[in-house]
This record gives sequence, structure tokens and C-alpha cells, in this order.
Amino acid sequence: VAASQPLGLSGPLKRHADQLLALSCAVATCWAGPLRQDGISWDCKSPSPLTPQQTILYTYVGENRIENQDVQHHVQVRANVELGVISPCLFSFKLSDVDLQGVSVANRYAFKEALERHPLLFHSEDGIVGEMRHDPAELPWALNVKRAIISMMQIPRTALDANSIVSETDVFGTCETRYTPGNVGRSGGTVTKSKNLASCFGRFGSSLPVIYTPYESKVSPFQTIPMTNGSFECQQTVDANRWITKAECKEKEYLHLAARGLGEQTAITSTGVLIMQQIFGSVKPVPETVNVRSTIKFDHSVTRAEKTEAREVVGLLRDLCRSTAEDIRPEASGAFAKLVAAMRGLTAPAL
Repeated sequence: VAASQPLGLSGPLKRHADQLLALSCAVATCWAGPLRQDGISWDCKSPSPLTPQQTILYTYVGENRIENQDVQHHVQVRANVELGVISPCLFSFKLSDVDLQGVSVANRYAFKEALERHPLLFHSEDGIVGEMRHDPAELPWALNVKRAIISMMQIPRTALDANSIVSETDVFGTCETRYTPGNVGRSGGTVTKSKNLASCFGRFGSSLPVIYTPYESKVSPFQTIPMTNGSFECQQTVDANRWITKAECKEKEYLHLAARGLGEQTAITSTGVLIMQQIFGSVKPVPETVNVRSTIKFDHSVTRAEKTEAREVVGLLRDLCRSTAEDIRPEASGAFAKLVAAMRGLTAPAL
């Protein structure tokens, strides 16, 4: 924050610059890079009915729709999901035969290649997904797609016994989640999982202008700005081992914006269907490069921050000071966004 001294400012303008720089530091949250780990736990703290060294093959179909009065957009993804049981609590995950509909041919090939290239590892015990490992070359958006599919498989073993409300962490963040079991017996059964997405923690951090803004108050039922609201429901079918054989999930988000004096609503609908097909008696090896630690939470960083020179940030801060010294002009929001993006690329000493 003391770096505002070389700006050559004084008096109220200097105090204004100090305040802007401090706020920018808080928002920037510099990217520190992935944390590498040599291994991931094979062990289970409690007994597991799963047989190791087998691969469970699923088919996956996902659809995204964006609809309002001006536009309708539809994308569909089909893929095979290869889930390798390395140990009763350690799993490998790989997508194959990916097919994308609704975009250009060039983008479709790039999408397919990125999703199929790298496997990942994750630890799951009692139906709860824990730590994950991915390849350092894995693209954030591709990893997010895989996180979403893995989240469809998550179901606490205790949720099959009675109606329950739990705090669950998955691709949506940490959310209050309601489980309602149907006819669950020794041979398996069905469970309905539902979430009020406005109650979720950790659904923010995007570099985009508006996704979710947090005000995490433990006493409030809402953890995101009421500009958005959404719901999620999933019908999960389990076998005698209480393992997912089928999941049908639907997320619906509404984005409310005031434009041209009218209230407009955009509906974003995502559906996913995951169905078990067969089981093989072997597991494909996972490359040693799959060693970057991560979690099942959605990664909002669309791209990694590019390196920035301190003088560039100082120049942007000067521009912002000029545009907000007397009043808030329309270009101020763009200048602030540029400043935050540039500060993310600074090293810690430069910041």
C-alpha cells in the first residue's frame, strides 16, 4: 500500500489513491500457483464394499441452455466416463469418446481433445469426495467439467437411511443439501438430492464482471446477491453397495437484470444424466504427472494471470485516481477492473 508514495500525489488525492490501492489489493487475491503433492491416500478410515482394481464405465449426457427474450443457446456434451477403483477409497477418472454439439467444428475438436487428454485422481470415503489430484497442464474449464460429473456421484452413505439436511461441498461450493430417500433396501434404491443455490458459500471468485458477490453472514439464508437465484435437484439410484448406478441432475439459475427500464430474466438450465454400463476387471495406469492438489469446488479462474510490471499498475492507478477524484465517471468501473487484473500478475514483493 505504501507504493502509492512514488505517484507524486499529495493531500486528498493521495489519500484517495491509498484507499483505492488498498481496496484493489483486497480484490486482487494474487494467484499463488498449484500446490504439488507426492501422493494421495489409498487408505479408508471405515470399511468400503467396493472391489479394487476394476473400472466402472458410465455414459454421460449433459446439456446447457441459456434463454431470454433475445437469445436461445444450446450445447450438448456426450462422453464415456471411466472410473477406476484403485483402492476402495481412491479412484481414477477419465473421459473418452467425447462429442460436443452446438458449436463450430474447430471448437468441437479442441473441446474433445482437452477433455480426453488428462485423467485425474480423487479420494472418496463414505460417499464424500475429498482431495483431488490433476495434471499441471489440465485446463481449468476442463477440470470444472470433470468436477461437475464427479459431484453427480457424491452421496453420503448416511443419507440413504433417513431424510436429512447436511452441509455438503461439491462443484457448487459448500451448500445446505437436503436428501430424501425413496424405497432404499438391501438391493439399493433411489434418493432425491436438492440444494437452494443462494445458500451456498464459495460460489464467487470469478474474474468475470458479475457472477456472485459474497456477504457470508451465518445468520442469513442467502449468501449471494439476490440478482441471481437458482435450484438444483438430482435423482440418484444406488446398488446394494450403495454406489451410484444412475444420476439425473438438473440445475436452473435465473439472472435478473434491469435493462431499458424493464426487468429482464435470463434462464440458465443445466442437465446431466450419468448411467452405469459395465464393469471391467482392470484399471488403467495414471501418469505420475497427475500430482497437483485440488478440490471438487469449481475453479472460477478462467485464465491464469499474466505477469505484470509494477510501473503498469502505477499507471493504471493514476488513471483511476483521475477518473474518480471529483466524481465517479462511466469509465471508472473499467479502469478499476483493469487495475485488479493487472495486480493479480504482480509478484508479492512488487505488490
